[in-house]
Amino acid sequence: MELTLPQLRTLNLLHDGPKRMSDVASHLGVGLPSVTAMIDRLLEKALVEREHSAIDRRVVLCRLTAQGRQEVERFLRIRSAHVQEMASCLSDSELEVVVNGLEVLLAAVEQRDVGAERERPSANEQR
Repeated sequence: MELTLPQLRTLNLLHDGPKRMSDVASHLGVGLPSVTAMIDRLLEKALVEREHSAIDRRVVLCRLTAQGRQEVERFLRIRSAHVQEMASCLSDSELEVVVNGLEVLLAAVEQRDVGAERERPSANEQR
């Protein structure tokens, strides 16, 4: 299936569970109109669906369809196979360097995510 990088990033984000349109926009660093157009294209491909929040009808949630989940899992398997293939070409000492570097990157991502959570207004503040 032909997917753009932002579409893949969105599907990967939704793999963790339903997200608000504004969360998808924030994750991609784009505005709501861009996300709306992209979600429309993913809807046409039957990879995502929209639903209104039961708590607040103004909130639109996006979630993966069964087909969308299968597509993400297929992509993750392909990516894993490529990483394993590349890793098989490295020595033990080179793999150790790569693992250490990935641990540093993971810590940076976690720190960024914690900072973003602190900056996000609570549900009460958004009203």
